[in-house]
Amino acid sequence: LPNVAQVQKQLTARGSSYSILVSRENERCAAHPSSLNFKQMHEFCANHGWLLFHEKVKTSQVYLHGTTLVGAIPLLLFGGELKISSKDRSKVTVDGMQFDAKDDKTAVLFKLLRREIDRLLLLKVANPSADIGASAEPLLETVTKLLALEDQGSSGKK
Repeated sequence: LPNVAQVQKQLTARGSSYSILVSRENERCAAHPSSLNFKQMHEFCANHGWLLFHEKVKTSQVYLHGTTLVGAIPLLLFGGELKISSKDRSKVTVDGMQFDAKDDKTAVLFKLLRREIDRLLLLKVANPSADIGASAEPLLETVTKLLALEDQGSSGKK
């Protein structure tokens, strides 16, 4: 997932806060002023939301075009390679982006879910006519519930 920026909270000297976007290259970015996400930046919860983008253009500053706000769960389940830190087992990385799991058990559960998703996708790619519906149903229900839970409160919007 090379085209992703994290929503991060910044504090002012007066104690108020605002959100900024930071790319994977640690470059400060902004949603393009003509985008819907630009108008909603104040609603994004800091350090929980991620903005996927189609392109990055530098003019007076770095602007992100074609943006979509997502939470951490879709990135963990469908992003790049998922690794658990050997020093702190509650820290998970996907393509160099760090996520804090609730605890080490949660991190392992995400890794196992991801492994099963990858296995089923590879099975379907190897044999497109294979009927994986029955074996995939419990996994799909679990993923659907996780995504719904995130959508209810931690998808990056207040």
